[in-house]
Amino acid sequence: MTHQEILKKVQWRDLKNLSIRAMLIENNLTIPWFLISITLAYFGYYLFALPFSAFFFLTGLRQVHNGFHNSLGTNKFLTWLSLYINSVLMMVSIHAVKFNHIRHHKYCLTEDDYEGKSAGMTWYGAILYGPVHMYLIHKITLQLGNKDYKRNVILEVLSILVFASVVFYFQIHFLMYHIAVMILGEFMMAFFCCMDSSS
Repeated sequence: MTHQEILKKVQWRDLKNLSIRAMLIENNLTIPWFLISITLAYFGYYLFALPFSAFFFLTGLRQVHNGFHNSLGTNKFLTWLSLYINSVLMMVSIHAVKFNHIRHHKYCLTEDDYEGKSAGMTWYGAILYGPVHMYLIHKITLQLGNKDYKRNVILEVLSILVFASVVFYFQIHFLMYHIAVMILGEFMMAFFCCMDSSS
């Protein structure tokens, strides 16, 4: 059996056909974790907020991944809006992540696969590589992406900068906590990619 024949037998399209209930869950999965973490941080319980922030980050990754593959069950604009909102809340251009993730599927573990570059690294090497990884995915998207990707990345990065500037200018401590934890999470992305690509 050829590769194409095998692909035709895979019932992958059922992932796109979400029930109303599944669609609501997928598109609101991050909200409880975000609200609980922010509320705890607001009252100064940062240590208790930390696991909820981690769950927000992880459910955010799941949500945006489904958005990359148009599997949120929503129309094009609402999918874009989900990616945009998550960009600001997760402190990274999600469209830059999307561009490199799609390339990961196309060029899996080759020289052109920037998402998978940490696959051959040790776990600690991937963690140390994290900041470089975050820089590269933005740089590569701005270099190789089409005008829509470039526009979205610029919009998202500017929105993140405005959000962070307001938060730090007005010293909004619970949001300063959130930003710090999200940046830490983003710096761990090369480690997550390393684990995912090598599995």
